[in-house]
Amino acid sequence: MKTPAFKPKKITNHGNECWRIDIPASYSPTGKRTRPIYTTKAEAEADSRKLRTQAQRFGNQLPPIPHDLHATVVKAVKLLEPHDISLEKAVTEFLKRLEKTKASISYEELVDRVVKHKVDQGRRTIYVKDVRQKGRHFIHFFGEKKICDIGTLEIDNAIASLEISPTSKQVYRRYLRLIFNKALEWNLIERNPVPPNKKDLVRKREPKIFSAAQVTRLLNGATEELLPYFSLAVFCGIRPKEITRLNWEDINFDKRVIELSSEQTKTHCRRLIKIEDTPYAWLKRFEGKTGSVIPSSFREKFDSNRKSSGLFEEWSSDVLRHTCATYHATYHENYEKTSFMLGHDVATLKRFYFRPVLSEDAEEFWNITPDSFEAAVWQRT
Repeated sequence: MKTPAFKPKKITNHGNECWRIDIPASYSPTGKRTRPIYTTKAEAEADSRKLRTQAQRFGNQLPPIPHDLHATVVKAVKLLEPHDISLEKAVTEFLKRLEKTKASISYEELVDRVVKHKVDQGRRTIYVKDVRQKGRHFIHFFGEKKICDIGTLEIDNAIASLEISPTSKQVYRRYLRLIFNKALEWNLIERNPVPPNKKDLVRKREPKIFSAAQVTRLLNGATEELLPYFSLAVFCGIRPKEITRLNWEDINFDKRVIELSSEQTKTHCRRLIKIEDTPYAWLKRFEGKTGSVIPSSFREKFDSNRKSSGLFEEWSSDVLRHTCATYHATYHENYEKTSFMLGHDVATLKRFYFRPVLSEDAEEFWNITPDSFEAAVWQRT
């Protein structure tokens, strides 16, 4: 069947010169023969070109369009005109979006999948617990919502609504980004809606440290069970969780070295720590002990000891490690040596652990020994 030319014809309609196009029923959207009339030749020729293009592309296979549907199409086209988007493109994009939504999962399901993945990777229990706790904290906001429908603004509003410090909000944002990064890795989303933390969002605070007098008070008030923990933390800079994994067999008193295996360290890298004179003075009494360095019911005894020493309210996260880092770097005047002992780089030391102090304060700290106490520490139980 020959394709119609849809050539405009000049006619007179009610005494006025105009133009008409004859559209056969098989090419008409209504299924009936139509003869639209145009006031100018340019309008008629423009529609003629569209009709010829459509006929060449689809032939006469276009189904008839009911009047109400035709009206809907016209309305949709007008809505899209200001955005310079064709109806075909809009529908195509909508269908793509629809398919992604069907293939997507809820936020709650994503958290569960990420947690399971971390468990399957063999990640430490405390880390998995943090991922689970931080992730599930936002189920109240997102829950059953599809992750492909969660935007950056919603993320920001949810984090802003948390009644916690700005620093803690950054921690929650970091875990959210981790969770959505997994969704991105698994091709469940096209981009991560959680932007990274900006360094200027929170003013950097100096790390909290204890003075030599406070450390003296802590050690003087420590029970014999907890004295090794406090000594290893404040004089050797070992992380709290690393100490809980430490056994007495890991401490070589002859060579004055503490060996932390890759399974014991936070970074999964083996680390050797030299036992300097001050920590050796505190630890040598325990030479020959075996088993775990920390006692049973550790947390309860730990909190009780801090309260009895009067430092419970002044305690902050990693305060003993910060104290060690500050006085060690100041005393030795060597950032690299301190970083090597702590198990991280110099930039991390300066940014998160070190607080400038006077050299005489550092010297006072490293002169804290059992002999300097009037109280009989060793008699405590």
